[in-house]
Amino acid sequence: MRRRDLLIAGLGSCVAGCLSRESTSGPRNDSTGIEPDGNGPSDVDPDDDPAEDTASDAVDPSPFEDFEDLSPWTSDGGTLTADDATYYSGTQAARIDVRPRDRRGAIRRTFAEPVDLTGNGLSLALRATADIYPRIQLFDTDGNRLDLRAPVRAGVPFQSYPFGIDHDGGCDRSAVSELRILTYTGGGESLSLWCDHLARTPRPDTPVVLFQFDDGSVTDYTQAAPILESHGYPATTFVNPDAIGGRDALDLEQLAELQAGGWTVGSHAHSHDSLSSLEPAIQEARIREGKQWLIDHGFEAGAEYFAYPYSDYDATTLELVDEYHRLGFAAGWPATGRVPNRLLAPRRGDPDPAEARRLLDLTIRHDGVLTLLFHSMWDLADAEYHVDDFEAIVDYVHEKERKGDLEVCSVAEFESRLVAAESPAPYR
Repeated sequence: MRRRDLLIAGLGSCVAGCLSRESTSGPRNDSTGIEPDGNGPSDVDPDDDPAEDTASDAVDPSPFEDFEDLSPWTSDGGTLTADDATYYSGTQAARIDVRPRDRRGAIRRTFAEPVDLTGNGLSLALRATADIYPRIQLFDTDGNRLDLRAPVRAGVPFQSYPFGIDHDGGCDRSAVSELRILTYTGGGESLSLWCDHLARTPRPDTPVVLFQFDDGSVTDYTQAAPILESHGYPATTFVNPDAIGGRDALDLEQLAELQAGGWTVGSHAHSHDSLSSLEPAIQEARIREGKQWLIDHGFEAGAEYFAYPYSDYDATTLELVDEYHRLGFAAGWPATGRVPNRLLAPRRGDPDPAEARRLLDLTIRHDGVLTLLFHSMWDLADAEYHVDDFEAIVDYVHEKERKGDLEVCSVAEFESRLVAAESPAPYR
């Protein structure tokens, strides 16, 4: 295939030695915040069939809904109360308490006049006592539905989450008549969820795609880079310094050549740990040392960007990433608007070609942002992720780009154009 003939200038001298080290070593999944089918654990109601259920450059500082008045809202699962002790902004938040006998926690409101959400995504400030994958559902005047989702970690202070698209039922976003916020438990457990500051997030004029790679596999250099370079596409590789130069891993020379070819080299922490399982001082060391290694080895620009290993974090992790980095990436849903929270930019990991096409089509249809994440990829029959699948995805992106349906951006361009300058600090 043409891939083998498209090695970028400067990379060819190392390919023979790199290929001799290739194996089918399984990648560590850094998108575990989302299950492969897009559903979070215990977050599916078997009776809730999507087909049957009816009903600028700056982030707008005023929310679409501030939850200061809960009278328009009705509980449709769990108990809804106003909480003036725990909130993101203003003086209160909407609190939903879900009991073991409840199958879901849900609130809804209708609009006297249809609301026009054309050209906007949505973000919502949330806090929860359990890991959840809540939905925002929009219904138009004909009952067509659009589902947006985001992953929320237990015990983390309020964060403003960008909601991506999970289900597109043909909702006319120019005529939204009903909005619901809900999360499923399946029954048998209790949880509390706080909602605040539901805001519009501007969508780009042209849909945006980013390519990212985690764990520093040598295949970033031997396989992915030549394919992307043939189309002039930038990418970011997030590396763990303690693995650099190891078996099947990138070495310093290869990283330098990738950077020279337009790639960004970012931090994946010094080693590939589930950071929330570590003591705060150890978390701090992993994050600080990962950034310092990049600075010491000539990757200063990329040192500002961080990808959470396993998409895992707790409150301490977020505080540390805020201290040491400008932008953090974790698992999330596709086709978001502008990202309101620098700590939690969403991405989707290791899609096969069919899933990638679905994600890209959603992103194009809704003028959104999509970050595609990959790990290792091999040109071997029994490879867990085959390079031919990646090439098919890049070819589809190129086909859409040539038609003007999307553009591929670097992480720096993404940050400057599509990430909020700063996120409001929650009061509680």
